[in-house]
Amino acid sequence: MAKLSWPSSGVRLNHRPLCASMLMGALFMGLGLTSCEGDSGPDPCLGVNCNLVGTCINVGGEAQCDCSLGYESVGATCQAICGDGMIGIGELCDDGNYNVADGCTICRPDAGYTCQGEPSICATACGDGSIGGGEECDDGNANQGDGCDPQCQVEPGWECVGAPSVCELPVVIHVDYSSSASNPGGLSWAQAYPTVQAGVDAANSYLLSSPGADVELWVARGTYYPYDYPGHTLTLHADIRLYGGFQGTEQARSERSPYLSAQTILNGEGTVESIMSATGADGLIIDGFILQNGEGSQGGALRLDSSNATVRNCTFTDSHASNGGAIYILTSTVAVYNSTFLRNDSGRGGAVYLQDGGFSATNTVFAENSSGWGGAFATANTGSLSGTFTNCTFYANDATYGRAIDADFANINNSIVWGHGTNDPISASVTGGNNVSEDVSGSGTGDPNTNADPMFTNATAGDFTLRAGSPCIDAASDTQAPSSDILGRLRYDDPSSPNSAGGIADIGAYEYQP
Repeated sequence: MAKLSWPSSGVRLNHRPLCASMLMGALFMGLGLTSCEGDSGPDPCLGVNCNLVGTCINVGGEAQCDCSLGYESVGATCQAICGDGMIGIGELCDDGNYNVADGCTICRPDAGYTCQGEPSICATACGDGSIGGGEECDDGNANQGDGCDPQCQVEPGWECVGAPSVCELPVVIHVDYSSSASNPGGLSWAQAYPTVQAGVDAANSYLLSSPGADVELWVARGTYYPYDYPGHTLTLHADIRLYGGFQGTEQARSERSPYLSAQTILNGEGTVESIMSATGADGLIIDGFILQNGEGSQGGALRLDSSNATVRNCTFTDSHASNGGAIYILTSTVAVYNSTFLRNDSGRGGAVYLQDGGFSATNTVFAENSSGWGGAFATANTGSLSGTFTNCTFYANDATYGRAIDADFANINNSIVWGHGTNDPISASVTGGNNVSEDVSGSGTGDPNTNADPMFTNATAGDFTLRAGSPCIDAASDTQAPSSDILGRLRYDDPSSPNSAGGIADIGAYEYQP
């Protein structure tokens, strides 16, 4: 057979001739052989179509693809280049970047988005039953008055969950210490109950008569005292959702003022019982209260037994107990968000004592609490109990053992542990990282960490915001950090601070704001 030679002007790789079987296939199709300056053998390009967007070439006996614009050669195939602004085979969108959660992620539309054009322009598709972008809900339609409005925002007074969203208008029981209603029914501010316990009991009666109902208790600003409660303890029932911080005129919970500007105070006055207690009560929510001056053998402010509770936007201060100055947890699970524990004390767990169950805190401050074991948090010595702390700030707590924490285990991330000295601030087996602490050795904190001064604005006055230049700014892990801080402020990328952990969130409970 005559030998073919590639023209001297042809494509070459490392000065070796290339054979283009697509061009010469008609000549060699019958034999299945190609030859190039002495090379011979089976044609590697037989059966290789390069996804129909490229030409197969024989490179030293191996098939490779010379791909069209918008594609790259990956072995013997052509794959679309994601992020180039052109939609290729296998891509459903391409917005010309590699950003995530912007409508088009890895060349696939994010949930709740539709994408059109090249480069793709992506927008939320309100009414498709998926939640994306700025949507708060999506119930699969564009109707007004069903809880999720035509712009996919939750309508005032409604609650929506899931996707497609299921929206319900909760039953609201109102409490106002200044109520003068002669026969209160609680379904309006004008008919508000004067005591929290009366409101809780009314809500519980409704739940018992209508299992699964959506019931909330709204408590107006003011101070409520333990003599309002039988036995001087506010007894909570399952699925009670308790919200404070109202002026007493709101028609939707979203109208509520920040809890510090409309203070709802539960004052224990140093009585011998916990301010609140619950036994066998799951689904509890306690949101927007100041619990102060509690007293008790187990949990000066809150005692939980075989219950599960979420605590948000609360301050626990100046309460005392034998175990758990503020909260005592027995066979229960408690998750705390955006809250403060200040000047509580006990024999074990100055702020919180975990006898059995689980505890986590996010965007929470523990300051100046004291105890014999665990100035802020302590567990029983079972060998298996743990607390989880994310974007928390511990300051100047005190104890004989574990000035901040005394526990079997502790998972600590993006947190500040300061003002305790280097002598035993944390007595626990610790996991986690991106923390600031005076003691970064041994089991004191997880890895990586720093012992640089966090530069609080004025810690002695209780101001734990960060000053410009703080090593905590932009130093947290975004994968661990919540999207906002203890005050609800979104994360801020400070241009003068390096993103040392690959994100923009700050370490501690407060996000720096210039």
